[in-house]
Amino acid sequence: MTDNYLSLTAIFISVFGLLFQHFAVISGIKERITRLETKTELFWKCVETGIVGMLKSYPTNISKDVLLDKMLHNELTLDNAQELRLIIKEEMELTKKENVLIYVLALGRLEQVIFELMPRKEK
Repeated sequence: MTDNYLSLTAIFISVFGLLFQHFAVISGIKERITRLETKTELFWKCVETGIVGMLKSYPTNISKDVLLDKMLHNELTLDNAQELRLIIKEEMELTKKENVLIYVLALGRLEQVIFELMPRKEK
C-alpha cells in the first residue's frame, strides 16, 4: 500500500514539475516577444519620423503629404495605408537608385501597418 502512495506521489511530483517547467518556458517566451515588439515599435517610430520628412513633397503632392502625416500620428485607415503604399511604389519606380532605401523603409512600415489594420480573417 505504501508503494502505491509513493508511486502516486512520484507521478504527481513529476507531472507538477513538467507543468511548472512548461509554463515557465511559455512565460519566458511571452516576455521575449513583448521585448521584441517594444524594440520593433521604437525602431519604426525613429525611422518613421525621418521617412516622413524625406518623402514630403509639399506642394507637389498634398494628398501624399497628408497621408504621411497620418502615418506619423498613427491615424491611417486601411484604405489610407493602401493608397499611400500605391503612391510610394509609383514614386519609387521613378526615383534614382541612391534614394530607393527611403522608399523601401516606407513600404516596409506601410506593410506592417496594413497587416495590423486588416481584419483577422483576411490575414
